[in-house]
Amino acid sequence: FPDGSKTDVIAENLLLATGSKPMRVGSVPFDDLRIFDSDTINRLPFLPKSVVVIGSGIIAFEYCEIFHMLGAEVTMLARSGAKPSLSRIGLDRDICQALVDNLLEDGVTLLEGAEVAEFIVPPSE
Repeated sequence: FPDGSKTDVIAENLLLATGSKPMRVGSVPFDDLRIFDSDTINRLPFLPKSVVVIGSGIIAFEYCEIFHMLGAEVTMLARSGAKPSLSRIGLDRDICQALVDNLLEDGVTLLEGAEVAEFIVPPSE
């Protein structure tokens, strides 16, 4: 706890979600105005009409669902298949399938085997 206090937690099962930091690949022109990572997107001062999420890990799925629920048109670009990406982090294959099915049923466009060839970012006004 922030105040330094401690507590014991007793449970049959425990999920330890310590969080992660986004990786900023040098070839991606992050500007935090039009191209964001999973941390800086939380400071977005407006709701976009459309969003492209690059990646197919669990955080990418979360943001696809968040923006879909907020009314944006959402496209996910997955370099490989979406299910294999989720399987690599240890998710059960039935859960992987359910997540992909839910995404598609919600109207998210899933482009598998896709990579970004170039980022063209219009100048800020």
